[in-house]
Amino acid sequence: MEFDAKWYKLDNAARIYPAIAKEKDSCVFRMAVNLTREVDAECLQQAVIDCKARFPSIYVKLRHGYHWTYYEPNEKTPIVRPEPSYTNKRIVLHKNNEYLFTIFYYKNRICMEMFHGLSDGFGAMEFLKAIIFRYFQLLGYPVRSEGLVLTVDQAPCDAETEDSFVKYCTAERKGRFRVRYGVQQRGKRLPAQFGVGTICGKFRTEQLLRAAKAKDATVTQYLAAVLAYCLWQSDGAARRSSKPINICIPVNMRSLFPSKSLRNFSLVFHTSTKCGAENLRFDDVLESIKASFRSQIVKEKFQRTMNTMVHAGKNMVIRTSPLPIKNLAFNIGRNIFGNRLRTSTASNLGNIAMPDSARAYIKDVEIYMPAGSNVPRSMGIVSFADTMSVSFSSVLRDTALEDCFFAYLAGQGIEIALQSNRNNHRAPIGSAALTETQIYPDVVPESNVRRKFVRAASILSPVLIAASAAVNIAAWNGQLWCAIFSAFVLYAWLIGLVTFKKGLHPGMKLLAHALSIPGLLIVVNLFAWGGETVAHISWAVSYAIPIVFICFIVAVNVIMIRVKQDLRDYLMYQLSLCVIGFVPLILILLGVAHPIHLSIAAAACSYLTIIGLIFFERKILLSVIQKKFYI
Repeated sequence: MEFDAKWYKLDNAARIYPAIAKEKDSCVFRMAVNLTREVDAECLQQAVIDCKARFPSIYVKLRHGYHWTYYEPNEKTPIVRPEPSYTNKRIVLHKNNEYLFTIFYYKNRICMEMFHGLSDGFGAMEFLKAIIFRYFQLLGYPVRSEGLVLTVDQAPCDAETEDSFVKYCTAERKGRFRVRYGVQQRGKRLPAQFGVGTICGKFRTEQLLRAAKAKDATVTQYLAAVLAYCLWQSDGAARRSSKPINICIPVNMRSLFPSKSLRNFSLVFHTSTKCGAENLRFDDVLESIKASFRSQIVKEKFQRTMNTMVHAGKNMVIRTSPLPIKNLAFNIGRNIFGNRLRTSTASNLGNIAMPDSARAYIKDVEIYMPAGSNVPRSMGIVSFADTMSVSFSSVLRDTALEDCFFAYLAGQGIEIALQSNRNNHRAPIGSAALTETQIYPDVVPESNVRRKFVRAASILSPVLIAASAAVNIAAWNGQLWCAIFSAFVLYAWLIGLVTFKKGLHPGMKLLAHALSIPGLLIVVNLFAWGGETVAHISWAVSYAIPIVFICFIVAVNVIMIRVKQDLRDYLMYQLSLCVIGFVPLILILLGVAHPIHLSIAAAACSYLTIIGLIFFERKILLSVIQKKFYI
């Protein structure tokens, strides 16, 4: 078992998400449960706290190693807060006590937004069900689990925290689904910092089942066909394109393998609908999608895809590559081979099972898939009791697809109630009239002072550098003083970004200063005397830089002694400082630094710090090294 009391590796599907997550692509999905009564915030907070021991793989914080990211237990208290105006935004970890999920409430709704690297839809729903069930218990409702909910009085088992991709990987032949590049959705976008626009349609499950059965199709097949057909109808570029409309369909691998994991264990395949036809018929689209389901949902095909994923992660070159290189490769691969394959996503979470004793307190359930820069619109499907919810998450202002989709369903005799948060975006909702109002909180303007400051500084810095160079050349006196000025401007800009960046660890800030100050001193030393060789930077490398390194190493030692509980967090930054503390000694050996006293002192300070860590904090040191290097 990879999980223990200290840390565990990300599962094979989760490794990409920390690399690609950004403001425009949050990799966050949302689930909501609408209750029959208004939410008691205090009971909800206690329910989330009570579930902590039951779900050790979810109450974690993300850490970065030298080769991979990993998870550690999070000892902080998870925050339950009122629901914000916008949804599916990137989770800002330092504002969320470093948790990768957030529980919100608004009126009678409890919702959860979760980073996809933590779990898939199945694991997230099991977690949310447990919170809802515990919340009902704390309210005094006479509820029983009936074997349908994970409860706080149960102990977590190994099977729930395993990486099922690794467990069910075999040495058999590898392979992957081959898909042509699909049509891409285009259009004017909503502001990235405000999350995504949502439109959700709710209707009687039996009505949709009747419509799907009439076409001899499953719910997922039918709705995916409606989505593809309406994409063709509402998008003129799609009708003219030679590329197909590719709908990405996630498949829960627990339906094919006997896994109980609460981590990611889903794979995807794509349905393809050819465009270009002047009169594309819905029945033709549906038959094409049904054929894709029959040919693609085959255990052996998913097994080969799984084998490819797991064995690629075990490749020696990939395993030993530094994390920044992996992150770059993930982003390039995602843009070239991932997102360009899909036009949209249709994910069906299925029917949510809750105990009969709890069903009376729940109205319905909703799910909203991630949407971002490359896949701007996604569809989520879920049902509870006799109500089905189909929701669109979109970063596009235009709602022609959503209007066409729900109009088509209405034309099949399905009575739909619509709700949306698009009024919060001051964006059009389209011709479909909403039947529910005020289902999202009013907009609270967010402060963007830091973003404006960063933008202004990023524009002003090169302007100042260019102006100083022009003045220096125009009034040339034999000295290149603009180089010194430019070095100070760059130092102030870069360090300002790091120092005032919220959520960045103090150890990282100190390390950034320790690396930047020597560069600044060398530039000053070199150009202040008009020299052109290393002989003219002797005071910087012989005096200033060793003193800088000694000061930072001692400062971090003092911090580590004072904040004993955060020793693990500072340890790798201190080891990095100790490594660069030997640089002045190396410069002595190269004949650059004279005299040698301070350089030897910096190396001695580094050596004594490392020895002290080995003698007094050996277990913690070995544990941190094991995690950082994925040993």
